[in-house]
Amino acid sequence: MTEAPTHLVRESFQNLPSYKAGVSPGLLKALASGKPVARLGSNENLYGTSPRVYEAIHSASDVNLYPDGGSTALREALAAHLRVDADRILVSTGSENVLRAVFQSVLNPGDRVVSVQPTFLLAEILSQASGAVHVGVPYEDDLEFRVEALAGAAEKDPKILYIANPNNPTGSAFSPDQLRTVLSRTPPETLVVLDEAYFEYAVHHEGFDSSLPVLEACGLPYVVLRTFSKAYGLAGLRVGYGIFYHPELVSLVLAGNTVFDVAAISQVAALAALDDQVHLNQTVAATLAEKKRVLAALDAAGQRTFPAFGNFVSLWFSDREDALDLERALSEHAVFVKALPARSREGLVRVTVGRPEDNDRFLEALGRLR
Repeated sequence: MTEAPTHLVRESFQNLPSYKAGVSPGLLKALASGKPVARLGSNENLYGTSPRVYEAIHSASDVNLYPDGGSTALREALAAHLRVDADRILVSTGSENVLRAVFQSVLNPGDRVVSVQPTFLLAEILSQASGAVHVGVPYEDDLEFRVEALAGAAEKDPKILYIANPNNPTGSAFSPDQLRTVLSRTPPETLVVLDEAYFEYAVHHEGFDSSLPVLEACGLPYVVLRTFSKAYGLAGLRVGYGIFYHPELVSLVLAGNTVFDVAAISQVAALAALDDQVHLNQTVAATLAEKKRVLAALDAAGQRTFPAFGNFVSLWFSDREDALDLERALSEHAVFVKALPARSREGLVRVTVGRPEDNDRFLEALGRLR
């Protein structure tokens, strides 16, 4: 075998952290050996998307033609839904691709990116790929993130302040007042990226609200990320969007993006999903009711968890190997979750809240292992 072609790749791309994707459906079936499967590692909406989505896909035509490169109809529908100007919205193949485009266009080698730690790993990967320095502010022993610590890091002139709210993988969230505190100490040259992938779930929790009014009032440049992959149930069609503080930043970010980014079928599917708020609210309510039940069962079993504002719960372990061992052991019962590093030697097991039967399989398998 010839020598690895590392000399062809930018130095900043070498030794990047590896993103651990969820288990593929094909591998799930093979691992489960015909058993009922609980797919609880990717935070998908296991209740499924709106029936209107399937009707829209079935009725779609002209797939032989390139899609609308600007996702015009979807941007206009989102603008009406969010009450913002359509030219401030960028639609892409998942909110993570908006995140990639923003980091790629904004960061220079040596810039600093501040976030909590752990957070969505892609933020760290994209920072390092751009040659930037990622600075993570860890949680405390009580499993809370300190506003003062994050504000202290934010005031040291980072190029980007990235806040996943609710945070992934911990599920914890900042209130509007806490965000105001952090943003009040953030320099005016810093771009604030608020990742609200789990917004539709979190907004039903006391103490949480949209970050948009806070960002508008603070006067800082910002991008808010949201997605159709979670509550809307379109993870397989890859549609997400960013709400930008200024339309010119959208144009600048788009300059380095692909032209025909979002497939035509994905655009009509997202339009149909957005139009069915009744289905969205029903599945969100069902998920939150199940999350309450799962957390009560975990609490009764003496399992320590993070606060949960998304459609998942995160189990905390003082030893990372314990988290990995639990992931492996649960997979033998056809229950697939996601073990993740936390800080130091600690680990997390992130468990999607699914349908009652999915959650029962998880709780039953967990009980057998205790």
